[in-house]
Amino acid sequence: MAGLDARQLIEGTISDLDEAIDRLQQEREGIETKIADIQQRREAWRVELRKLGNGFSASKKPRLRKGEAKRRIVELFEGLADGAGLSISDVAKGLNISWSSVRNVFKKEGTDFVERDGVWFLNHRKE
Repeated sequence: MAGLDARQLIEGTISDLDEAIDRLQQEREGIETKIADIQQRREAWRVELRKLGNGFSASKKPRLRKGEAKRRIVELFEGLADGAGLSISDVAKGLNISWSSVRNVFKKEGTDFVERDGVWFLNHRKE
């Protein structure tokens, strides 16, 4: 009789564990659904944030690699008509680079840029 009681006890334990597993799998499915819903909402808000443009953002822009700001600025100026120049603000807004980074590129000694009346030009396009 003791073998039968042990058998029933083990079968009951296995049954309880099967029910616990089923319950947890259902909870997991519910959690995964909630996560997917929250991720969709987060992405929708990110889209809305991008629509707002270059205004101030709660998150900081990642740092550019060394020389990347200058490379982008030179590329921008090379695409301009001969004799055309831009202000620091125009470059910063156009390239989505911080104003201070643009200023630092322009003001660096031995730079490829020259300033006239607040407008900056590539040195080889100077008039």
